[in-house]
Amino acid sequence: MTSNYAPKLNKQEARKVLDGLVKALNEALKTDADGNPVSSAEIERMQSECRKNPAGFELTDEQKRFYCALPLDFRLCYSPSLLEAKARQEGIEKKIARFKICEKKTGHIFLDNPKFEHFKDVLVHIFLDRS
Repeated sequence: MTSNYAPKLNKQEARKVLDGLVKALNEALKTDADGNPVSSAEIERMQSECRKNPAGFELTDEQKRFYCALPLDFRLCYSPSLLEAKARQEGIEKKIARFKICEKKTGHIFLDNPKFEHFKDVLVHIFLDRS
């Protein structure tokens, strides 16, 4: 991975915190953008559909577990942006910049949210770095 981003965790450490991060993301999904409760069954249904999506066939199970834990409206913003970044062979910094744009558009904050410690390391090592 050629990048100016200096991760706090290495890839193995990022794998170790993945489960806790997914759990925190699932907890955040229990209310929608308007503050209404969302059932565990509905969250599981949305994530199951995400994992079966043909667009994600090239993702590993680990990558799907992380990405499908993100809210649907966020994924709908970031997926096309990520495909464009891939087509342009953009580096990690530009992919993170695209991620931040979707945070602003959707109102979901992950990268600078203390509730999601190590989010950026997991995003980079598990999801964006496909090596």
